[in-house]
Amino acid sequence: MQLEGKIAIITGAGSGIGEAIAHLFAKEGAKVIISDIDDKGGNRVQKDIETRGRYATFMKIDVTKEDEVEQMIESTIKTYGKIDILVNNAGYYAFNDRVTDIKIKDWDLVHAVNLRAVFLGCRFVIPHMIKAGGGIIINTASESGIQAKDILAAYTTSKAGVVMLTKQICQDYSSENIRINAVCPGYVETKMVREGYAAKKNPEVYKQSLVDLHPIGRMGTPEDIAQLFLFLATDNSSFITGAAISIDGGLSSGRRSGYNWLKSDQY
Repeated sequence: MQLEGKIAIITGAGSGIGEAIAHLFAKEGAKVIISDIDDKGGNRVQKDIETRGRYATFMKIDVTKEDEVEQMIESTIKTYGKIDILVNNAGYYAFNDRVTDIKIKDWDLVHAVNLRAVFLGCRFVIPHMIKAGGGIIINTASESGIQAKDILAAYTTSKAGVVMLTKQICQDYSSENIRINAVCPGYVETKMVREGYAAKKNPEVYKQSLVDLHPIGRMGTPEDIAQLFLFLATDNSSFITGAAISIDGGLSSGRRSGYNWLKSDQY
């Protein structure tokens, strides 16, 4: 029960990595606020956690909207009196394009979900954490936020922004006992990733091409990634802040360079 008595908000918790984090945090004793734009997914995760005898509540939130993020933070404070942990996990992966090819509205959408939402969450939670004497923020970045990829201009730049925002907040608020880190996963076999390769001409070949990017020989699971979030949410990581931590099965070691194969006709 490493998080006994803690109040944790997790955005994008209606599926994938966020869902796994919510389950693990609840198992470890936290009261979990599940935030997602997806009613069905959010309510399902809440029910699943409660069925296991743990505590969760669902808030439908569009993390790109300032007023909704502020409402989420204020409502949690009003109900529980504090927020110990904020996990900015909601994200969006789409539009495999170069800067000259992507539509501006698509660029803006990716950056709104992946970066602006992280900024909003931090902006509204930090004053409450300062009043409480400290807190923990964990942001979901990506291995793609550490090194550039072919034809992923919007996604890579949005996740690189998350990494640098994390470092900037560390610089500005560490003296207030706020600890913040970014987690940088490789490919994780979530519903979103499965739908991506299922839509290809040769799904199994495409899936194997993703697996082959990882020297460890497999993609990650949401549960793999959730374990790192748990570590960063506890005092076991008390000297870690301002870090962008890779958890990618060796993907960022550079085993395979270039992602032009993503548009290859063989897939």
